[in-house]
Amino acid sequence: MNYERALLVEKYTEYEYYMREGTIGNLDKERSRSVARSHMVHNCSTTELENLLKGIFKKVDRIKPDMLKLYNPESYDLSVTGGGDATFIAVASMLDKGVILGVNTTPSQDDSGSYGGLCSITANQLDEIEKLKTDSQFQIQEWLRLGANLNGQKLPYLSSNEIYIGSAKGYKASHLSVEIDGVLVNFTGSGLVAATPMGSTAWFSSITDGHVIDPKSFAYGLACREVFLKREKPAWQKRTVEGSRHTIVTARRDKHIIVFDGLEETERMLKSNDKIDIYVSDKPLHVVTFG
Repeated sequence: MNYERALLVEKYTEYEYYMREGTIGNLDKERSRSVARSHMVHNCSTTELENLLKGIFKKVDRIKPDMLKLYNPESYDLSVTGGGDATFIAVASMLDKGVILGVNTTPSQDDSGSYGGLCSITANQLDEIEKLKTDSQFQIQEWLRLGANLNGQKLPYLSSNEIYIGSAKGYKASHLSVEIDGVLVNFTGSGLVAATPMGSTAWFSSITDGHVIDPKSFAYGLACREVFLKREKPAWQKRTVEGSRHTIVTARRDKHIIVFDGLEETERMLKSNDKIDIYVSDKPLHVVTFG
């Protein structure tokens, strides 16, 4: 790894959101103390993290996620996220070949509900950062990502967690056809989720009663949420797909959407008969981990 420039991207805490909206005074005392305490823990952890990085890299820029378009992560030797999964995913979505390290800055006091499962270390393990000084003390893993084509045109996003396809309005049914190796299955339900191995431990796992994809496997998972079995009885509702196989999803109604990693800016509206080709990207995410 080169040690010229590192980008530290830290989350907005709930305290900062409330302060910006001017609603911090609407919280009861217990909630107000909890939010303030979580903010303080995050800020202290992130400042310590920044100082450790400055002892390794010649230049460190510390920014918030909404500044990412001004600071291209691809131009840095390492991108470090301070927060939880949402912050990690926001940065990962902008990386083509760059390297990322996730740090969960409030592992036991995260009022935003972010578990931080994608992060390599927590605020209680910041001494691990010192291992970046020696190449033999850390690894750069390749995490599988998913891409998609819409009617034959490649969409400019890669998913580190999951791709969701379903009705644009959550309270309406999703009508989809899913084809793998020429075998077609129709679904009516609450949408389809295609998950990476790392992403399968999150939302995907909760909607499949704990079905998880081995993170070392070259595969991805599919799950149709809340299938309306009285209308259709599909051959499967969840499955693991070998990484070389493509999944073709057809919207059978208008006003469906496709979204990558829950990021609003990736949302695309689908029309009836639009076809989505889901595949394993040849551009994995490069993630720093410590043994």
